Amino acid sequence: MNWSSIISPRYPPASLEELAAFELDLGVTLPSDYREFLLTCNGGLVVIEHTLETSIDGYNEQTGVSHLFPLTLPKASLSSGVVEFRQRLRASRVGIEDALAIGDDGGTGFFFMMLSQPVFGQVYFAYKDVLQVNSPDWQAGPASMPGYMGLVSWNFTELKRLIIETRHNASPEL
Repeated sequence: MNWSSIISPRYPPASLEELAAFELDLGVTLPSDYREFLLTCNGGLVVIEHTLETSIDGYNEQTGVSHLFPLTLPKASLSSGVVEFRQRLRASRVGIEDALAIGDDGGTGFFFMMLSQPVFGQVYFAYKDVLQVNSPDWQAGPASMPGYMGLVSWNFTELKRLIIETRHNASPEL
């Protein structure tokens, strides 16, 4: 899966050893398309403007991916990679154990990849302020997917396709 037309990579690719250690800690093997992304691109800035649609608490919302998080970042960094972000969520007791933060929209919210069945691999969006208020008791599952998380894509490959298909043209076509 070539992401070079979509993102500007900022980090070296994750190693198989780093990825295996993270999956062991999670207790789950990540979806193959997302694993490939981490082993080749490992996060970066999304360079094409686009609009993604979702529904949150019954309201249609529009968002876009600004950054896709790398697996991990050097210790001196002020940002977070996937590993560090997960540790931070655990420490703050936000309680999203069955979701993995994989990116952000540049300010208001985060994109999460679901890690449990039947929603395994699906990508959801949630606003930051709503997560802090509502999520301590949430566990993913078919009957308990919270309304404040909106489905963006069925998998990581579809997320890429949606970004490409909804990109904004720099100038209107005549």
